[in-house]
Amino acid sequence: MDRADSTDEGDRYLMYWRDQFVGTLTEVGFEDFPGAGGRIEIAELSPEVRAALEYVDREVNHGDGVYDWPFAEELLDHWRLVAPGGKEIEIGLVVIDFAARRASWR
Repeated sequence: MDRADSTDEGDRYLMYWRDQFVGTLTEVGFEDFPGAGGRIEIAELSPEVRAALEYVDREVNHGDGVYDWPFAEELLDHWRLVAPGGKEIEIGLVVIDFAARRASWR
């Protein structure tokens, strides 16, 4: 994500894992550079993706970090954003704080 990709409050990014819609992001920008993040409205997720994201939330936001990944390795990859103008941006594994409705990534 470069500076041209950061958004105003009204801009919306779409987040996907593979072809599964994960949610709509607003207030996207840099957080703890080089990380980025934003406010997320989470879509209805498959049980597998939801469980993986909840696990990451527990381990990163409320634990000691992710040390043992109990899910399919493919869930670590294939994350992307679609910017308001249609540009696709590959991102790393997303950390969603479900309580705060915030997502962050690198």
